[in-house]
Amino acid sequence: DIPQFLDNYEVFEDVMLHLFPDVQIVLENRTGTRNSRGFLIANTQDLLSLTENIEKRNLQLRLAVDFPQLLNTERASSPKEISRVFDRLTPTQRFIRSVHLWGRMKTAAGRFTSHSGDLSTWLPNPAAKNALLSGLHSLTDDHRIRWMVLEVNSGNSDLHSIIQDLVHSGFQFV
Repeated sequence: DIPQFLDNYEVFEDVMLHLFPDVQIVLENRTGTRNSRGFLIANTQDLLSLTENIEKRNLQLRLAVDFPQLLNTERASSPKEISRVFDRLTPTQRFIRSVHLWGRMKTAAGRFTSHSGDLSTWLPNPAAKNALLSGLHSLTDDHRIRWMVLEVNSGNSDLHSIIQDLVHSGFQFV
């Protein structure tokens, strides 16, 4: 559970900050079928609970949010569902240090492949893609610099497409 994890993490953070005072540590949400026990941070409620506990303990730990995984976990694919996830995440805003984004596309066999394609192949409904970009921009539009991790294995054109979507939505890269 989160409090037990943070009991152990707190010792780690103390040592790391003593040895490397400028270190920034992030924890990423994860979901999937390869871990039958489940993951500690998988859904929106887990992220909210984690940030509440981080704040109570005054820890430096921050979040790396994998938005495709989070939206898949929340089964959010319509514009309304995607917007609802971002609305629920508002209390976590100042804890988000890194954004993890990637596309998905169907293979010839009709199965989705992660880290391939762009946002349009993942969310073919333009309104859903717009809800993702709008929600992401609103959540991160607070003058904090964040790390952007774009994990795209299908080629430069898909990577450039995601970057263009982000730029057209108001993101700035420094």
